[in-house]
Amino acid sequence: MGFEEMMTNAYVENSFWNFDALFQPQQHPARDAHDTFFLTKPAVTPADRLPQDYLQRVKAIHEKGGFGSIGYGYSWKVAEAEKNLLRTHTTAVSSRMLYKLAQEGFKPAKYFSIDRVFRNEAVDRTHLAEFHQIEGVVCDKGLTLRDLIGTLKMFFDRLGLKKLRFKPAYNPYTEPSMEIFSYSDELGKWMEVGNSGMFRPEMLRPMGLPEDVSVIAWGLSLERPTMILYGIDNIRDLFGHKVAIDIDCAKDGLKKLSHNIERKHSSWTAFSRSTFGVAVRPNRSNSATKRHLVCRIANTSEASTSVSASPPTYGPTQKGLPQSQVWELDFCSRPLLDERGKKRWELLICSPDREFEYSAYFPNNKINSTQLKAALFNLLQQAGAEKPRRCRFFRGQMQTIISRSLTDLDIAPVPSRRCFTLISWLQERLENLYKKDPGYSDKAASLFTLDLQSPQELPDNLRGEQWNFVQLPLSALQEELNQVKQREVFGDTFDLETAGAAGLPPDALIPGVAVFSKRAVPLAAWTSGFELAALVADTDRACVILETGVNQRWRYGSYRRNPETNAEARQWEDAKKLVKGLHFLALQKDEEAEQCAGVWLLQDREPPSI
Repeated sequence: MGFEEMMTNAYVENSFWNFDALFQPQQHPARDAHDTFFLTKPAVTPADRLPQDYLQRVKAIHEKGGFGSIGYGYSWKVAEAEKNLLRTHTTAVSSRMLYKLAQEGFKPAKYFSIDRVFRNEAVDRTHLAEFHQIEGVVCDKGLTLRDLIGTLKMFFDRLGLKKLRFKPAYNPYTEPSMEIFSYSDELGKWMEVGNSGMFRPEMLRPMGLPEDVSVIAWGLSLERPTMILYGIDNIRDLFGHKVAIDIDCAKDGLKKLSHNIERKHSSWTAFSRSTFGVAVRPNRSNSATKRHLVCRIANTSEASTSVSASPPTYGPTQKGLPQSQVWELDFCSRPLLDERGKKRWELLICSPDREFEYSAYFPNNKINSTQLKAALFNLLQQAGAEKPRRCRFFRGQMQTIISRSLTDLDIAPVPSRRCFTLISWLQERLENLYKKDPGYSDKAASLFTLDLQSPQELPDNLRGEQWNFVQLPLSALQEELNQVKQREVFGDTFDLETAGAAGLPPDALIPGVAVFSKRAVPLAAWTSGFELAALVADTDRACVILETGVNQRWRYGSYRRNPETNAEARQWEDAKKLVKGLHFLALQKDEEAEQCAGVWLLQDREPPSI
């Protein structure tokens, strides 16, 4: 068949080749310590031992995308890529081989390997923490998904496994992707025996492979097909410390196993690419959804804050019907371990007034846009349910999965830190639900990080002529915000109780920034297209920074640096701390204008602890 065996004798790999080179984001659940064995000594492979130009291309593709992709939109960290681990798949070796192939000058190639991989799995009848993977890679021009399916069908057919199913799946480094299942008569169920797909351009092009080159790949279990083929119902009878040394080969069928493998091996040379048909690769282009975001949040003064202290159920729970035009959504791991020792993932959705709440748990091997889209679709099939126009979410590391699911359902995805209701609910669940769960582990917490970007220059259409630090009594500010609620002016507000600021007196002075411009109304209209998060007085840069979305930052207004102006900026920041981080942005024509063109209530708020 012309396959070349890959050198797989290095069980210890570093995260760059095992994950990053494969376009697997650094926040992916597979990179969690509950799924991967990380080394403590040596803990890292220094980055200077990696190809520096290639490392920078990988960094760029993760952060900003390319080759038709928008990337993941997060701050890629070299420190994560340096971590050493026991390889979780032999695809780490494939990534090295493909990079080497690109550097030496492309030519069609076929690679294979059979060797051990390691995953932090709870050992049971069908799972091991150490097992064998059969890896195959074909690199050529004109390859299609049909080539991949044909190869896999013929391979398993020669082994005697004729009951096969191919299920669409999600892998960070392949698209399209397929899980491979075979039926076990002994166990009476379909068992996953492998994973496969076509390597993504985001993985191949940074390596230097030509744009017309495609790569089909598969990773197959060795133990599970053996179990199915020879009626073995416990994987530990094949590999591990429980294998009986005095096993009766005739009784257990292992003599038949050896004979059949030898017989079937002689027929493997019958594989030929001439048996494959031609298929058209699906269009995998990504396009950013353009949208005009005008923030409107309903009052939440009557929102329910009660959370049951009874032991949690792991099925979906729901309060009310989804009828709000705006959702707030979180999809992330929780500090809860399941029966396999893996972190549970949870989908949380609520309306800003908490009249609607929904929660559902997911196993960590079902974290992809397909599963999320299915859950959202089923939720909206209820009688009386209404699809929202927009859905806010605050975890930038989940942007690709969440945005794809929402866009497919014609719901505008809105990365935003203005998920005040959701974050409050999440903190309540941490104290009243997660910590009382028998599977709770504080070591399993996924700490949220913002990964704020460096400040960018403000677009001209958002720039005013003059600005000042100002203060308003809370009662006066609320009068201005009432006009926002009535949609008489541009802006956005939120409920003070949800933000933890309900106890502030009416005369509490709320700091803000007032911007003056003859173009106040169009300026406010343009500003409403952003999800405003906060304003920050940066004395190091001598400017006010506007934070938007999840991690975007803009140089909003500058001042001449001197001791007096720096002192005023620090006093303004201190004033925010006295009122629970509340502050505001106001846009008006001039200082004498009786009405603002736009008002936004903002808050400095600690990110969620999970």
